[in-house]
Amino acid sequence: MKYFAFMRVFKWIPVLILPVWIFFAKISPASAQTLSLSISPPLLEVMIKPGKSITQVYKLTNNGETTIITARIAELGVKGIEEDPTFQLENWIGLVSSDTTFGKPFLLERGKTKEFILKINPPESVEEKDYYRVLLFTTKPNPPSDNSQSQIAQTLGSPLLITTTKTGLLNKNVEIVTFDVPKIIDSFGPLQATIAVSNTGSTYTRPVGTITLKGLIGRGTFEISPRIIMAGQKRNLTTEISSSNDPNSPTIDISGIYFGPYTLTVDFTLDQGTITLSQTKKFYALPWKLLLVLFVIILFVVVVRTRRRKVSKK
Repeated sequence: MKYFAFMRVFKWIPVLILPVWIFFAKISPASAQTLSLSISPPLLEVMIKPGKSITQVYKLTNNGETTIITARIAELGVKGIEEDPTFQLENWIGLVSSDTTFGKPFLLERGKTKEFILKINPPESVEEKDYYRVLLFTTKPNPPSDNSQSQIAQTLGSPLLITTTKTGLLNKNVEIVTFDVPKIIDSFGPLQATIAVSNTGSTYTRPVGTITLKGLIGRGTFEISPRIIMAGQKRNLTTEISSSNDPNSPTIDISGIYFGPYTLTVDFTLDQGTITLSQTKKFYALPWKLLLVLFVIILFVVVVRTRRRKVSKK
């Protein structure tokens, strides 16, 4: 099969932490400025053969006040942007423009859109692996503010997930490392379960599948959010019923009434491929809190009656 380079541009950001919005504000009530930037595409995925070349057009739109912007590329790690002063950008990633380069400030007026052409052309000698980078645009007020003016800085980022490979054969492997479900839950309490996976392969991937709940009372199937998991990264799976967007939040958080035995099954593939992972846990739902309250009440009644009998005998 003839190998070719290709790229996929997604209009949404799966579990990554970007676009990144960072605000440092010290605003005077009399001279507040508003900044609002948008970038397209918000995420770029590229798989390319060394020696080939591709370009991608970015559009940066300023919906706020006129501002000065600087473009740069930073390293992206499993915890987010890594501000490493020793980081050196690969010389095969750059902007194709005569008026804009990395590190050179430019003016973007209010309501204007500026296009950037990003070129990726890894040499044949490049190491075959994933390169996680992020294209950042950082603003500063125009004109530069002083203590009596608005001081707002904003950083907008678009992740670059670049895979260099000569064969197109990628080592994808994910393990389910955490499947925490209580063995017994209260019938009237929420069901919370945490499922975490670890990417033990050499390239990023995303889970595509479902989590299924079956029991005497209640049954449901929930789609797993297809968030990107980078090589070497461990993260919790999330669904539309996760308690929050916090990466450490439970995968399942459902309030309801439960009784009897239940099974919770996670079943997914990697990037809609042939690698499938599945695991099932069993648990029981009992009204133990209600039973505990009834037990305390009965015990109290028994104790009171016993004391009354002793008093009456005396």
